[in-house]
Amino acid sequence: MPARKLGLTRSQANRLRQVSVVLNLLGFYFFITDQIVICAALKIVAESLRIPFFEHTQARDMTGLCLFFIAGSVVAIYVRVS
Repeated sequence: MPARKLGLTRSQANRLRQVSVVLNLLGFYFFITDQIVICAALKIVAESLRIPFFEHTQARDMTGLCLFFIAGSVVAIYVRVS
């Protein structure tokens, strides 16, 4: 879904991307401290925030990469919890 359909301006989509960078850094900290479930959950949120930016800039390949990371994080949570 394009970011324009979401009602986001380019600056709003860029702000979401900046927030996702901070969340990824926080997730990396949890990865280092071996708290994989929290790390994967933060990765899901961070990648979800990046999608509107990539849709706005029409970078469909990066949107696909975000979806790949989201799927990988869901698998990591499932494996770690079960």
